[in-house]
Amino acid sequence: PYPLHDLMICGRGQINANGFSLAYHEGANINTAKVIIEDYPVKDATSRGSAIRLHNGKNIYLKDVQVAYAPGWTVHAIFCENITFDGMEVISQGDGDCGQGADIFHCGHIFNGDGIDPDSCMHVNLFDTLFTTGDDAVAIKSGRGREGNELDKPCGYIRVTDCSSVWSLGGFGTGSETAAGSHDLLFQNLTVRDILISGIWLKTNWSRGGVTENIIVRDVTAEKCNSPVWVFHGYSADRPQANPAECPPVVRNLVFENVHGDETNELGFRLEGTEECPIKDVLLKEVTSGGKENRIRFCEKVTVIP
Repeated sequence: PYPLHDLMICGRGQINANGFSLAYHEGANINTAKVIIEDYPVKDATSRGSAIRLHNGKNIYLKDVQVAYAPGWTVHAIFCENITFDGMEVISQGDGDCGQGADIFHCGHIFNGDGIDPDSCMHVNLFDTLFTTGDDAVAIKSGRGREGNELDKPCGYIRVTDCSSVWSLGGFGTGSETAAGSHDLLFQNLTVRDILISGIWLKTNWSRGGVTENIIVRDVTAEKCNSPVWVFHGYSADRPQANPAECPPVVRNLVFENVHGDETNELGFRLEGTEECPIKDVLLKEVTSGGKENRIRFCEKVTVIP
């Protein structure tokens, strides 16, 4: 059922969730120059809230609004269908102030401060949005472990286009919660710059399970990233995992076209499966890494077209 439907949130104002203060009451957060926290009333960081959380919604449109500083993931859509995010700005990097023109990159960030996370959602359009986030700008998710496998609500038919991520920890991608899988995803016409980890980041680990497939990444420019593209099966693989999936994850049918890193990135492209679950059927067409060394491990059927 969709008890939430036909909703519009629009306008050029700001929704500021006061995350640095709320995070103290909702679970561990990262320190900044302004907020020094040594102990927390709540020890479970997964209890932290979002600035906007949409649950079981249909026909939803968010436009122009700036959303800032949730205690955790900033905008979280769960079990939704037909959502559009248009012309927004999402901020969780900095010290809690924004809109002042200050350099916010080195001030701290919201721990797990993802920008927009579609979670087991269908038919999502996300475009013309700027992210400056304390974690991934966009992370497409579908639950974790056996619970997500059995629930079996994947993400599908999602378009992320004409967006920028600047000074974020991660750029655009999937995971690490992939238990129900995702399919038919398009990441197109994206700019990522000053990214701590990876501009395009498709990630999972052995305990999450799920099938991630049919992904197109096209027309992307990545500058000053640790890596412009990283497809990775080993995310947090060394941590203990409760209720793991019965089958390891699958990542297959990936197309990277006109994706360019340059010499400002620390590393080249990384495609890293595992011996147990290799990455399968990858096309790299007109892909450059600025002379940096690429790393391809435990992959099957990788085709490179200059």
